[in-house]
Amino acid sequence: MTHMQGEILFLLDHLVGLNHEFICEAILRLLLKEPAKYKDKRPSITEAAVSLSDGKQNFQLCMQQKQIPPESENSLFGTVDIVATSPEAGIYRLMIRPKMTIPCHFHRQMSESELVLSQGLILQGLPVRSGSARTWPAEYCHEYYNPGDETLAVLCIDRPGFIPEDEIICDRPVSGLQDLPPSCIRSYW
Repeated sequence: MTHMQGEILFLLDHLVGLNHEFICEAILRLLLKEPAKYKDKRPSITEAAVSLSDGKQNFQLCMQQKQIPPESENSLFGTVDIVATSPEAGIYRLMIRPKMTIPCHFHRQMSESELVLSQGLILQGLPVRSGSARTWPAEYCHEYYNPGDETLAVLCIDRPGFIPEDEIICDRPVSGLQDLPPSCIRSYW
């Protein structure tokens, strides 16, 4: 499976239950956004179409790259590329600058699923493989660190959409950060 196919499958797995229009738009925005400047490069696509059907509802959408405005926010760890947002979900590409950390944090309201896009990140104090994904349970502390010299990336889905006050910074547990059990980790490539 290619990285691009894995990213789309990750979206489909974690956007279940949302309306087809939002899912189609999210996929197209992910495909058409300017490729991020991070270690694992992917081709630039200028136009795409996607179609979804569940047997009862069909939806098709076409977009061009020029229809997608660049949306990003600066963060203490780097840049947050905003892929797609709605009240029900937010999709973000977290661009972690060299030697920077997404601080140890947890959520009480949001469900957060993350797909590691770049090889070289440290998650929970250990190297993490590109293509692996986790869905963090409520109040589960997690952090990423980029020890390298290049910007690295994570694709993040928050459900509901991002709630700033639900990004709760926490101290690292004395016992250290624990990864999720293998049954809660999925590989997308």
